[in-house]
Amino acid sequence: MRKLAILILCGIALSGQPSQAGPIKKLFSKKAKTEQKDTVKTKTAYEKLVDGASVSKDGAVSVRMKKGKVYLEIPDSLLGRTFAAATTVKSISDNSIAVVGSKSVRGLSFFTFTKADSTLYLRQVSFDYSAKDTNVLKALAYSHTGAIMQNFPVKAKNAKGASVVDASEWFLSNGDFFNIFSFMMSSGYAYKETYNKNLSYITDVKAFADNFSVTVSRSYVYDATNPYTMKTVKKKVPFTVETTSSFFLLPEDIYHPRMADPRMGFF
Repeated sequence: MRKLAILILCGIALSGQPSQAGPIKKLFSKKAKTEQKDTVKTKTAYEKLVDGASVSKDGAVSVRMKKGKVYLEIPDSLLGRTFAAATTVKSISDNSIAVVGSKSVRGLSFFTFTKADSTLYLRQVSFDYSAKDTNVLKALAYSHTGAIMQNFPVKAKNAKGASVVDASEWFLSNGDFFNIFSFMMSSGYAYKETYNKNLSYITDVKAFADNFSVTVSRSYVYDATNPYTMKTVKKKVPFTVETTSSFFLLPEDIYHPRMADPRMGFF
């Protein structure tokens, strides 16, 4: 009887022991999940930014368009280099106001990109001074450092180390570099425009070995006034114009433009 009681107690004790199969199974399951995670490639900040871009163009400055935004990829080798830039009319809803080929308020401009910490700056370049002496030229440069037109926080770096910036807000703005309304006096009326950013959007981008461009559809409403009678002849008229802003990389050893003849072709 005593032996029987011992056997029963041992059976009860064994039945109360947790099964070893469960922990072992869990151990292998966790290992498998870890291995699976290791095989999944984590996207870089650059890939997250530009993957799925609707338009992707490579060039000296590569340009990507994704979900209504435009991203510029600017290599360090182009920092400090001069770009000749201009905005022209590509298409227009009312050619009594302007015609295809008309230029913006600013006309031909010159820009350069500089960098400080993790931000790129677009600076205006001035050619309003000249000197044959190198030392004099350097001294004059301190008085013409170039006004900062826009700043672009660096969002990521591409595989070649170029800084990737979101330039959408600048291209969708209505500064003198983009605005064409100052050239609208051919009809004899004075115009006052209101820019409608909500109805404006980026339509296309292009990039080549020495230039890039961004095309934007811009919408406005405008009033037209007779400058002699000061009577408003048109009020809140809707108007849409498609403009292309082009940036041409100039040679490192650039020539000084002739002050008496600023004409230069651009498209």
